[in-house]
Amino acid sequence: MSNNYDLKRIQEIELEILDEVIRICDKNNIKYNLEGGSMIGAIRHNGMIPWDDDIDLAMMRKEYTKFVEACKTDLDSSRFVFQDCHTDKQCGFIFGKIRRKGTILSENYSYHLPFEQGVWVDIFVYDYVSNDENVRAKDRKRMKFIQNLYIIRCGYKFPEDKSKVFKLAYHLIKPFTYLFSYDFYIKKMDREMNKYNENPTNYVFNYAGAYPDRGLFSKDMFKELVSHEFDGRECNVVKEYDAYLKQIYGDYMKLPPVEKRNGGAHHVHEFKDLR
Repeated sequence: MSNNYDLKRIQEIELEILDEVIRICDKNNIKYNLEGGSMIGAIRHNGMIPWDDDIDLAMMRKEYTKFVEACKTDLDSSRFVFQDCHTDKQCGFIFGKIRRKGTILSENYSYHLPFEQGVWVDIFVYDYVSNDENVRAKDRKRMKFIQNLYIIRCGYKFPEDKSKVFKLAYHLIKPFTYLFSYDFYIKKMDREMNKYNENPTNYVFNYAGAYPDRGLFSKDMFKELVSHEFDGRECNVVKEYDAYLKQIYGDYMKLPPVEKRNGGAHHVHEFKDLR
């Protein structure tokens, strides 16, 4: 994110969203855990990393499916909205978001698109993947290819940090993505992500994760969860959080240099609290 926004206010709204997610999960016996930087925050800071700009959660696919269904009846729709590629076909997400109504937190490459753009909490999904390393690599490349076509089809603006070659490819491919509907890409991605879920394998993977080369885990990683303090509330983390965090981040207890203490990959176009 840029620095021209009220980080503290955004964090307060995200914690409000988190409380709603926890309420729904507790009511429906749905297993979730803090994910990525949010898990670092719990372990290292007992809450959000002070300079972090979002909260990430994760669920296994079976639990996520239960959560999606629970949101239809249990989510406080006066304050929040659930969003994924099935509710908003042009959103470009292959995971879920709970957004706060009455707020805006848009990003540079998607602010112009016609979907709900309030402050959010991300809910990532872990799917079973092949036991064979070569097959996993092929599956991941195919999924990434389809996902990129879908994002281009949705109308996302060209990423600011990409090369000239990438930019050329983007503009060459873009007209061809319109040959197929949003549903075409969504069905393709659903089929890829769920390929092994009916017959569980030894490994799980988050296809929307920020660290694909470090994001492959044993199926047992997410089976046992423990409670940990998170800004005045109790949240779930994986029992083997040390192994999880070291695999992704290395020495996760070491604070980054001051100049690298930023919110990560988000490029904010606008933040407003309209309530």
